[in-house]
Amino acid sequence: MRRPASVYVLVVSTILIIYTFFTLDLNLIEALQVNQRNDQLDLDLIKQQFVRTYPNVTLEEKDKFLRIKTDEYLRRRETIQSFCRNSSEPEFSRQIINNSLVYDAQDEVSYCMIPKAASSTWCTHFIDLGNPSKRIRSQYSQALQFLAPKLFPAPPLDTLQGEAWSKTTSLVVVRHPLARLASVYQEKFVKYADNKSWGPLGRNIISMYRQKIEPREIIKPENENIPTPEEMIRFVTYQLNSMKRVDQHWKPQHESCPFCLLDFTVYARVEEINEDTLFFLITSGLEGRLNPGIRINPSTHDERTFWSQVYNETISELLHPYQQDFLMFNYSARAYLENLNIPFSSALIYL
Repeated sequence: MRRPASVYVLVVSTILIIYTFFTLDLNLIEALQVNQRNDQLDLDLIKQQFVRTYPNVTLEEKDKFLRIKTDEYLRRRETIQSFCRNSSEPEFSRQIINNSLVYDAQDEVSYCMIPKAASSTWCTHFIDLGNPSKRIRSQYSQALQFLAPKLFPAPPLDTLQGEAWSKTTSLVVVRHPLARLASVYQEKFVKYADNKSWGPLGRNIISMYRQKIEPREIIKPENENIPTPEEMIRFVTYQLNSMKRVDQHWKPQHESCPFCLLDFTVYARVEEINEDTLFFLITSGLEGRLNPGIRINPSTHDERTFWSQVYNETISELLHPYQQDFLMFNYSARAYLENLNIPFSSALIYL
């Protein structure tokens, strides 16, 4: 028995309606994504313009800048807090490392330092607030991270978790995990190859790995006492996976500061340090007292050269120990390597 033509018309019409709605929905999603990207570009331009023209800015420009950055810090705090709530580890990111907190009660500002994340710069800012003698400054010129908390020690934990911390404008600075490691290599293993601490460690790394790594395209440093990037990253991965005491310069950042114990006013990033510095100085009342342009040990290394000398397989093994850092602080290994124009396997580099 032949079905009436109206049935076919109904079926075809239904298919067309579904297709139309599906297509419109996809177009709407794509349009929203484009608008979000454009909105973010607009916000980035506002922030960049503010940094370029500061201090010659209007009150309206300052207010807009502060609102944009406040919203960013709120989103970053919410992301971090979600990890804290969902972690199955009771002590996850709740431990305070000795001398990691700087607490200036008089100026009502505080800071948690993470090595290789602008810590020398920010310790210098706090040292300037403490105004120690020239003799003390000279004595600690190579130990800024020890002097700052010595000048401004944190109060006991029970006091810190109460009103004391909430009264301060607090700061923590994070950095892309891979950029941080590249900086460690240049600042410690290359710059201090003959140092009494870093020199022996570099030579130990060479003895552990040099005869075990296939040469491929790896270029050995002219100084044979300096490990290659591949050797250094293999050692870091080994230490992260198998040792309780991990060097602070590559300890995961969520283990370096108590993100789940204390809320911070400013969740800064090295990649946006100019913006974050201005926000902190303005909102803390330190504007005019500290120089926002100071940079101690600024990065001068070539990150592309470093990571192009590390195999994809080695980078892949590094991702798991730093997974929480990547996710909590919204960083991507893939995007980082892509920006450096370094080829990578999507199957191996999964973050």
